[in-house]
Amino acid sequence: KAATEAGTAAKHAAQSGVSARLLDAKGEAVADGTPVAEALRAASHMEIEGEQLLITVNPPSVQKLEVFGRALAGCPLSALLRCEFCEPSAFTLRWLTQVAAGTASGGSEIGQGSILWVPEDNAGQTLTLVAEPDSSIPPTSRAKGILRVGLVEEVPRGWPERRLEALGPRDTSRIRAVSFNLLAVPYARTQLATNIMYPYCPVPVLDFAYRQPLLGREIRRLDGDLVFLQECTYFTYLKFLLPLFGDEYHIRCTLKASHVSEGCVVMVRKKAFE
Repeated sequence: KAATEAGTAAKHAAQSGVSARLLDAKGEAVADGTPVAEALRAASHMEIEGEQLLITVNPPSVQKLEVFGRALAGCPLSALLRCEFCEPSAFTLRWLTQVAAGTASGGSEIGQGSILWVPEDNAGQTLTLVAEPDSSIPPTSRAKGILRVGLVEEVPRGWPERRLEALGPRDTSRIRAVSFNLLAVPYARTQLATNIMYPYCPVPVLDFAYRQPLLGREIRRLDGDLVFLQECTYFTYLKFLLPLFGDEYHIRCTLKASHVSEGCVVMVRKKAFE
């Protein structure tokens, strides 16, 4: 892209009778007749009528910065960074909060990395994700990503807490198995789901962006050695479960032979069986 733009600029300058040339890092002109790609690799600036313009070939850039799920207090979020002409490892993902409008000013960093467990006390604050480049990225590339995740919502207490209380203290001498049917996204959007199977459930709560962080919280809190999940989409397995639990569990996903990309996931705690 930079080569095309620079070559076009030089061509237009030459056609208009304007003095233009490429300069290398020593300030010396790149020889006439040098192939465009080679000339641009050697050049650091383009000089047009005495004014020098910096040349950057294939500058690193952030193509996409996204977060999976809504920001719920006490629940996990997973982020993904896609970039061009650089590696995602060249960026630091910083999670920042800002207090709600009308309250005391301020804000702070509450975490780094692709996974954030949103602290309970951040409810009511606005969450922002920033991808900041390290020193390997040229400052002139302007490679930086900013995403406003949204307001951190408080999760009402209810039957999940009562279930944890009923389970009592964790007995580490015994194996604990956990099983969930996730209600895959394609099924949750049907008339059957909203009008017949779950008429008592508000549509926004059926949204998987709301349910996914809660699922991550429940898996963590139930602390299973074996976790069995049904109706799990491949997207959820790849973009959420693996980043969130891949270090602690062996995770396997098997999809059904159907038009809907969902199936079963088995999670086996590594230290419990090794």
